[in-house]
Amino acid sequence: MLKNAESIAVLSDEQLISRLASGKVEFLGEIYMRYDVMVKTALNRFAQDISFEEREDLAQDIFIAVNDSASKFPAGVEFRLWLYGMTVKKARARRRSNWVRNKLLKMRSTMPVGTALRVDTSPARQSELRQLIEKALASLSDDERDVLMLRAVEGFKGDEIAQILRISHNSVRVRIHRARAKIDNEMTALRKDLP
Repeated sequence: MLKNAESIAVLSDEQLISRLASGKVEFLGEIYMRYDVMVKTALNRFAQDISFEEREDLAQDIFIAVNDSASKFPAGVEFRLWLYGMTVKKARARRRSNWVRNKLLKMRSTMPVGTALRVDTSPARQSELRQLIEKALASLSDDERDVLMLRAVEGFKGDEIAQILRISHNSVRVRIHRARAKIDNEMTALRKDLP
């Protein structure tokens, strides 16, 4: 049995997904082992408002979707990017479904604090800056926010973002440009309101 586990571990992602597509469900375990942390980290970034239990359930749903759609895996696409794209889509769908509830409950985003918040260590100033950032990010559309998060937080390159979101490289550049311009404008306007 150990020999079989060792041989599975040396397979490439594309080989694993190919075997999974042929109905060999045991290869899903290796995919899970390789990408569980990445999927949950992405869910933390793109669906911040869900609980730990919801995130665990959503991660399981994503791996079930990998199994169900393995036969549709597009040739020539890096598996990691395909899976990340699927995760972003599921997170976006969950975010949309929670939108009404969040609005009704007036829940605030729990976006991680950026490094700019560490410049002034006073709690009052950090709170003010956090609110500015949250308001600025809230001004972005889902598409703009997702591209900005993939670029600025996750560190993906433009062509990788295009593959993840299944959009053109030019669309990525346009969305990043628009997102940055909106953030700059929003931050400038909000800073004027500070005492």
